[in-house]
Amino acid sequence: MSLFLAIFIIFHLLHSTKGQTDDGFFKICPPKKCGDEGPLIRFPFRLDSQPRSCSLNTTQLSCSGNTTLLNLPWSGNFTVTAIDYLHNIITIKGRDSWSKCPLQGFLSLNFTSTVFIPLMVSLVSCPRNSSWIIPDKVVGPIPCLSDDPNQSIYAASGFLSMDVLPDICEKYSKADDSFSGIRGYFDCTFACAIDKLMATREVKLWYDSDCYTCEENGDFCGWNQTTDTVVCVFFSGTSVGAILILSSILVVIIYITKRSEKEKELRLKIEAFLAGYNTTKLTRYTLTDLKKITKKEVGGNDAEIAKKLAIVALWCVQCNPADRPCMSRVINMLEGDLQSLSMPPNPFA
Repeated sequence: MSLFLAIFIIFHLLHSTKGQTDDGFFKICPPKKCGDEGPLIRFPFRLDSQPRSCSLNTTQLSCSGNTTLLNLPWSGNFTVTAIDYLHNIITIKGRDSWSKCPLQGFLSLNFTSTVFIPLMVSLVSCPRNSSWIIPDKVVGPIPCLSDDPNQSIYAASGFLSMDVLPDICEKYSKADDSFSGIRGYFDCTFACAIDKLMATREVKLWYDSDCYTCEENGDFCGWNQTTDTVVCVFFSGTSVGAILILSSILVVIIYITKRSEKEKELRLKIEAFLAGYNTTKLTRYTLTDLKKITKKEVGGNDAEIAKKLAIVALWCVQCNPADRPCMSRVINMLEGDLQSLSMPPNPFA
């Protein structure tokens, strides 16, 4: 029963800690999903069914059945396939009409009146079959962009100087590179991004956010309306503290299971010994009697484990992530003496 009590204490602490620092934000603006396979929708985004205070600017999404949609005011609705809250990137899927030439579809998007910044792309035209070395930030030729048998069209980073291209090439007149854009993504170069766009019709859009520190620590980012600032929120199932607690429980369960197996093995050995010497009319003792005789009582160990679990749990749910012990430290705390454990600071003191 002590194991169940310890687990109950830990989960109670985990539940009671959730939301202590969110100023009620996640009570009003809980994370949502349009479907089981859809991306989690949370600050700085919100669903159109949630209060406007749940997001900033125009980062509003909507559901169409199980599909998550992003509306670009001048381009229409697009399916959202992923949201990377750590790197501030939302991924949308181009329409079926883009299939013949996804890059052309991407270049037709209008990001006016939005907070999203796309990859900066320019198009350059060069004579077909011309001999020249293609720089790293140039991709092509892209056949679907040219209907001129004498010209080939290439996609180039909008930040690439025309000076690195041969004199026979020039900017393609149909390209619109007047909007601001980004050079690439944290996990993908310019060429990689263009190749993925052509293969999957998926477009990654960057948005500005002050939530990097929260997300890096494994917490959720919320908004404090009193101070007009972002707040880091310990949220069950996502924080480092929660992971440490669950890992601690696993270690303790393994420890107790192994101890139970040893006790079972000892019981079987005793039973086998007594069964083999039953003709000697020895007095038959139960395991409980033997423990009393040899003074091997372990009842106090269960109470010690419960207390040790509670202290470790309190360390793992500290509001300041820097105060939370690493996994190796948690194991050392559980395996060490109870007297060597110090109580964590009281966040409400």
